[in-house]
Formats: sequence, C-alpha cells, structure tokens
Amino acid sequence: MATPRPVVGPATTSTDLTTFSLRSLVPAIEADGIVVLDFWAPGCGTCHRFSPVFERVASARSGAGVVFGTVNTDDEQQLAAMFGVQSLPTVVIIRDGTVVFVAPGPFTGRDLMRILDQVA
Repeated sequence: MATPRPVVGPATTSTDLTTFSLRSLVPAIEADGIVVLDFWAPGCGTCHRFSPVFERVASARSGAGVVFGTVNTDDEQQLAAMFGVQSLPTVVIIRDGTVVFVAPGPFTGRDLMRILDQVA
C-alpha cells in the first residue's frame, strides 16, 4: 500500500525540490540554467497524484544546472498570475531566464523527461 501524501504539499517530502515564493524564485531564474516548476494547490487532487511523478523526475534530473521546485498557488497567487497559470497542476520551465514551456498537466514521467530533453 502506498504511503499517503502529506496535506501540506508536494515539496515537503523531497530533498530534490525547492518550495518557491516570488522572492526566492527571482534569483533562481536570473541564474543560468533550467528551473522546472510545478504549480499546485493543497485542495487539488490531481496535483497530489502528479506530485510523485514530478518528484521522481526531479530525483533523476536535478543538478547539472537544473533546479526543480514547487509553487503553492494558494500562497503565491501573484506568482501564478505572472506565469498565466489557470489550471492545476501546471508545469513551467525557465531556461536562462526565459520561459520556454508552460502547460497544464498532469504529465507522465516519460512525457516530462521528453519535454526536459527538448528544452535542454
């Protein structure tokens, strides 16, 4: 039987993920490299089902200029609006300070890996 996901959010159980706020995201996107964001909300069941997939991909691909993080849209509504997030979960990928991918999910792990290969 699978362990239930924590109610507080996807990033609380993974050392490969950063929980971003507007303040903490700015330095990350100003640095060279790739930032992959999972926009989610505590009440979003699909978000909680997608979270383990995102965490597995983060574990496999973090490092070497790739940072994975989550954004709680309940807490960071301004950040969600900045990226045009209208559906949850939504994945946003920023490469060298430029948004190169924005799409609602959920995605399979294979699809997310394929997307990362395309933007790298």
